Amino acid sequence: MKILVLDHGGLYVQIADSLWQEEGDVIYYFTSWEQTNPHYKDYAIGKDFGHLTKVMEPEYFVDKVDAVMFFDCLGGGLCWLLKKHYPDLPIFGAGRGTLLEQDRIKFKQWLEQFKLPHNPYKIIEGTDKLVDYLKKEKDKFVKINIFRGDMESFFAADYESIECKLNEQVIPGLSPHQDGHKFVVEDSIDAQVEIGLDGFFNGNDIIEPYFLGYELDKALTIQHVTFELPEIFEETMVPFSELMRQLDYRGAFSIEEKVKSKKDHYALDWCARLANPLSAGYPRFINNWRDLLISVGSKKDIEIDCDYKYLGAYPLLTQEAQSVNVSVKIDPGHEEAVRFQMVTSRKDKRNFAVKGWTIAAIIIAAGNSIDEVFDNLRKELPHVHADGLDTTQIVGEEKMREQIKKGKSVGIKFD
Repeated sequence: MKILVLDHGGLYVQIADSLWQEEGDVIYYFTSWEQTNPHYKDYAIGKDFGHLTKVMEPEYFVDKVDAVMFFDCLGGGLCWLLKKHYPDLPIFGAGRGTLLEQDRIKFKQWLEQFKLPHNPYKIIEGTDKLVDYLKKEKDKFVKINIFRGDMESFFAADYESIECKLNEQVIPGLSPHQDGHKFVVEDSIDAQVEIGLDGFFNGNDIIEPYFLGYELDKALTIQHVTFELPEIFEETMVPFSELMRQLDYRGAFSIEEKVKSKKDHYALDWCARLANPLSAGYPRFINNWRDLLISVGSKKDIEIDCDYKYLGAYPLLTQEAQSVNVSVKIDPGHEEAVRFQMVTSRKDKRNFAVKGWTIAAIIIAAGNSIDEVFDNLRKELPHVHADGLDTTQIVGEEKMREQIKKGKSVGIKFD
């Protein structure tokens, strides 16, 4: 097969490479690099890695391939356009469904339209009004639409705690149009359990089995592979599935919920892309991985073939990669347990974490018990080498076990 992967942000290098299965396959791989003065590092992602063929202009390859893949929430408009003009071509991607992630105001409006529970929120326009509001209110979550590079979501316990962030990062980043930007300001929810549902939607239905996951600080992740959808997610996904059909959503999705009790839950955020970091292990642990993506992109039914009840992932970070490309070495025999995201390679097969992205590699593991997953993650830690890595422990293991225990107390089956 010939497959074109448009990975605008460059997070899914190795997942793209996993689509290669045999001699004759060609995987064309694109990352966004164009700007007035392009930077080579933006183009270098994926270069000489595995079986990938790096391309600069993906539009020229659409007529040459058997399938097109969008793994991130970027390029939704192009994905929609290709679906419209190539109705018989398998195209994996959320398309117009990227609005679910990028337009947080619209997502809130959909929650209200579907009469689904969500935490109270206000829409505040302009940084001056945002500052005035946060001076009066405490314990608020602040989010912005689309431009997350200027301002990632943050928690404001009070104004004093985030004054420098607003003055030094948020306001300058949005200037000179800061008075026109709209912010979603949410009330804090007193709930100790936060869980996500990750999966695939083929334009008609959610593919089974489902992936229930806990994630700690965008790092350690544990997922349970199950055919049983918890009631809280069933309530949420029934109306959203109908919306996804209308949007011709054919791709990966994630949705997070805060859970207070067996009946009391609140939808938080939507991700219109492959979940990170856990999806790094999907090509290894889903036996029919490429067939799954092709079927979803073709609006066909398929069942996910996975031999394990639990999947785990643990990103290894190095602050050295903030300023330089960092060489990452894996001990022979352990390559399959370590995955890369933003990586570039040389012809001598040395791999480098690309400057500006601090995740040097991701350790992945699977098993039929949570203990087995943690044991397998720990075994692989010493076999990854890069400047600035801490490979002495799995940070957050006890906290994760406690989160799973709390989830069971509010009706989340994880076994």
